[in-house]
Amino acid sequence: MIRCRLGEIPDLVSAKVNAADMELLEIWSDRILDAKSVEDVFSD
Repeated sequence: MIRCRLGEIPDLVSAKVNAADMELLEIWSDRILDAKSVEDVFSD
């Protein structure tokens, strides 16, 4: 979904997603809907 919305993602972000727990994945999933960049999704 991230690639479809925002294009290619850095390897570091892929690793972060693969290591994330369900709570973080849900937070990021919500952010994808309004994000203009990968940084918008994964900012703390």
